[in-house]
Amino acid sequence: MDNGIYSKVNDISLHLECPKCPVKLKSASILNDSEKNLQLLRVTFSNVGDRSVKAIYLKLVFYDNYENIVPDNGKDYKIWGLSVLQLEPSKSESEPMMLILPGTEVMDCEIYVTKVIYSDGEVLLFSESDYTLPISKIGQRIAILDGKKGKKILLTSIAAVILLYALIAVGIHLIKVVYIPMSEKAYIEKLTENHQYDELLSREQIFCDPIRNDEVATEAIKYYVSEEDFDAAVNVVARIQNEELRSEAAIGLCEVLMDAKRYDLAKELAEQKEYGEMRAEVIHHAIEYYCSINEYGEALEYASVSGDADCKHDICDEAIDFYLLKNDYKTALEYADKVGDTESKETVYEAAIKNSYDAGDYNSSALYIAESGLYPNKTITASYIDKVISKADKNFVRENLELFYPLMSFARKQSLFATTIDVYKDPVGITDQNKVTGFSSKKWTGIVSVKNSEFNTVALKSDGTVLVHGNNDYKQCDVSSWTDITAIASGQKHTAAVRSDGAAVAVGNNEYGQCDVSSWTGIVEIAAGKNHTVGLKADGTVVAAGNNAYGQCNVSEWTNIVAIACGDNHTVGLRHDGTVVAIGHAEYSGCNVSEWTDVIQISAGATHTVGLHSNGTVILTGNTHSLYCGDVSTWCDVTYVSAGSLCTMGLTSTGKILISGDGAPSINAMKNIKQAPST
Repeated sequence: MDNGIYSKVNDISLHLECPKCPVKLKSASILNDSEKNLQLLRVTFSNVGDRSVKAIYLKLVFYDNYENIVPDNGKDYKIWGLSVLQLEPSKSESEPMMLILPGTEVMDCEIYVTKVIYSDGEVLLFSESDYTLPISKIGQRIAILDGKKGKKILLTSIAAVILLYALIAVGIHLIKVVYIPMSEKAYIEKLTENHQYDELLSREQIFCDPIRNDEVATEAIKYYVSEEDFDAAVNVVARIQNEELRSEAAIGLCEVLMDAKRYDLAKELAEQKEYGEMRAEVIHHAIEYYCSINEYGEALEYASVSGDADCKHDICDEAIDFYLLKNDYKTALEYADKVGDTESKETVYEAAIKNSYDAGDYNSSALYIAESGLYPNKTITASYIDKVISKADKNFVRENLELFYPLMSFARKQSLFATTIDVYKDPVGITDQNKVTGFSSKKWTGIVSVKNSEFNTVALKSDGTVLVHGNNDYKQCDVSSWTDITAIASGQKHTAAVRSDGAAVAVGNNEYGQCDVSSWTGIVEIAAGKNHTVGLKADGTVVAAGNNAYGQCNVSEWTNIVAIACGDNHTVGLRHDGTVVAIGHAEYSGCNVSEWTDVIQISAGATHTVGLHSNGTVILTGNTHSLYCGDVSTWCDVTYVSAGSLCTMGLTSTGKILISGDGAPSINAMKNIKQAPST
């Protein structure tokens, strides 16, 4: 071969063979590069196996013109790695490869394939003992050598064979060395100049040379660090082949990453080879840093990785103290939950309850009490809880009734649904002295609520007992054994009530099943119509029993209800958003409430419905004939309303009674009526 650059020095026609190796030497020639004065070995290989080969490693022993071994870097052999073969099975032939020889004096060489790597990653290893030089070819070799060298031929060939078999007994440590074709050098230099290290390291040729690979990787890490491209630097560390160098690079880069506050990458790097001490140091530094800038969530993540329960507890305690100082109780509670002990939660809740109360945020204070599930205790006593709830917004309490109701005192449960005045035919009211006035000169005392129906008046006392005055034909007045009552209702011929534990009781006429309430639970308010009974549950849903001829008991789908009322044959519910729903007999449009808004209290008469707006004005629908319910359009400053069969009544903030309707009785005897109670 002579193309002006390369000239052939010698063809290597005889070489050792390994029957077990799937890769065979197809041809080999020694060439001289006249421009660079280099001696090159040009080789091609074939794959005689049935699997694709990705790479091979060669052991080469070089000889001069006198059959003396030519050392390479002080060794009697050289290991080459060729990883660009991609030899397909069935005797496919590789492209010619050119390997740089150690000097121009090399005239011959022996070639061993020491390692074969299949495309699927499987590796085959071979040693000198796997190779033989057929006896029939020894004579050929001697003859060739005789023509080339002309002296001591037989002795030399015998010595070569002896050397061959001597090598079998010697353990040789193989070092992979790169082959870089001459055409690649300029390209690689360009990549290096442009800092395209990823491309450089991705080239399989470089990976075959550990020294060259590690040099490139080291330079890449330095460059990426200078550019603060830490992700790229971390990715390169894993590509360093020398374990000791890789460890040093990882530790050094970890320190750089910690200085740059890139603890995520530092931890990832330390975990690549499980550098235990470095990993622990990274976690420690990360926790200290994130705590110093009050990023406790990040600190906690690193503490979780470390598995140190005490460290996690300390971080949470520090976070709790920090957020308490900022009055950020929600976040403080999140960390208290992460600590997982009652003491931490109680500390946060207690601060939240007291500080919110002192700041006048009674709603939040009450909500923290309800959410905690920890109170009462020595500090947040039952009386303190009752005081907080009493100052919270009434609508807010009703909206969250399911939370607050179990915490309320007996008296608070009573007052939440207590009424100041009521009217059916004869109006009644509660004076400032907790006495009932307005009918038959009856002077009941200790009263917190009254309800009136066609034949009866029912009163709830502060001690939880009930009084009834009126007709007892159906035993509707037999309530003397009732105790712990918090709310009452009076139907036409039956009486119903709610106990403090949420159970319901009823006595009287049960012709339509209106007294079948014993299975009800979670009840907080009760109302009674002519022949039906309705109960409001703490979760804002409604239940009903009794006459359903007009659908007045079809309330099972109602939700978010905070108050209820019953007319003779219709049922009304007040939602927490101030809207109103109604169902039942609509002959007089007493159920026409779908457009009502901003309503804070409702009442139902025999055939009409009344609503109180938050601004103190009153709205009315149903039988609006003046004979029955009168005109309330001019009323203002009203704090409570009550609807009867023939009239409508209202109580102003000054204690004045308003009454409208041609059927309205005299109210002259009603003096010093109490204001509507607040929760």
